[in-house]
Amino acid sequence: MVKIAALLDDAAMSPRVGTLRTAEQLRLAFGLNVFSTQDAERVGVSRSRLAQAVAAERIARLRPDSYIADQRPDQGLSRFLQVQEFAREIESLGLVVAAGNETAAAIWGLPSPQFLVPEVAPAHITVLVRHAKGLKFGRRPGLRVRRIFQLPLHHVVEGPHGEPVTCPLRTGIDLARGFSLERAVIPLSAALRLVIAQRVTGHVQPLYEFDSGEVTEMVRDSRLRDCALAELTAKVADLPGSRGIRSVAAVLRFVEPLVESPLEALSWGKIARSTLRLPTPQAWVRSDAGKYVRVDFLWDEERVIGEADGLNKYSTVEALRAEKIRQECLEARGFQVVRWTAAEMSGSPERTIERISRALNRRRHLP
Repeated sequence: MVKIAALLDDAAMSPRVGTLRTAEQLRLAFGLNVFSTQDAERVGVSRSRLAQAVAAERIARLRPDSYIADQRPDQGLSRFLQVQEFAREIESLGLVVAAGNETAAAIWGLPSPQFLVPEVAPAHITVLVRHAKGLKFGRRPGLRVRRIFQLPLHHVVEGPHGEPVTCPLRTGIDLARGFSLERAVIPLSAALRLVIAQRVTGHVQPLYEFDSGEVTEMVRDSRLRDCALAELTAKVADLPGSRGIRSVAAVLRFVEPLVESPLEALSWGKIARSTLRLPTPQAWVRSDAGKYVRVDFLWDEERVIGEADGLNKYSTVEALRAEKIRQECLEARGFQVVRWTAAEMSGSPERTIERISRALNRRRHLP
């Protein structure tokens, strides 16, 4: 069972959460007004807590002994306080409590099978609680309480702000339930990337706070990949008979943490379900300019490159021009580049797969 007493004890909070709460306390007490150390002490903030908030850049020091609070309320802290308040309410029941589903996805920055990364502050905070007699489930102000029968304690961890949340792998499993293979691989692949990045760096933070290219290089380590995949498999096995878990188990052999975006993950799933041979994702290729560039997918024998063009991939004219030059350099080296968009891969995947297949067949018959 989750040790709610520890969650509710201010002394047990992580330094980051303590600093955020200090800043919030001072923001509410003084608003836009400048305050001194003595003023802060009068509202219950000690000199050491004030110094920590200044060091974390949550409180601005204007001049000696003159401070002003950051006026931006922290969404993560608000979420933490909502979960904490609910945990206090049911403390006597001794239940396992965790932010879950779309709320957990927002905390970890994991995409849903529909490509979306949930907002940091969804309209309702979803809290998962083991079923208990007398506990009211459903919506309440700012909170949605969902009954769940299988929530092992080791599936719950401390999030970036100290909130109890389903771990990244369990969150990926919950997002993937009930979806097709090509959709389910989106959150599951992202969850594996996040777990590996957190373990290598030791940083408990969402996926979008890591550099995508650096994470990809971390993921190339087969030992880390195997370890993370084994843990994901074990977590699926922890949930026998639960809704949609069979479909998740069937997807595990297709999960690929090397894919960097939801579109790449969807593309990988579509290719896996086709008759095409699986390519190498995020492969390094030497261009005509003598530089090595990373491509989304590579069929090495046929020298065919697949590029999944997401909406934000070439958001400027300069980026588009650089990509055109990059493709010309690859084609000069004898590669054929096949490109597709999210609309093409999700709306008419058969046509896209056929285009890739034709390119592969042409390259096989070249002298």
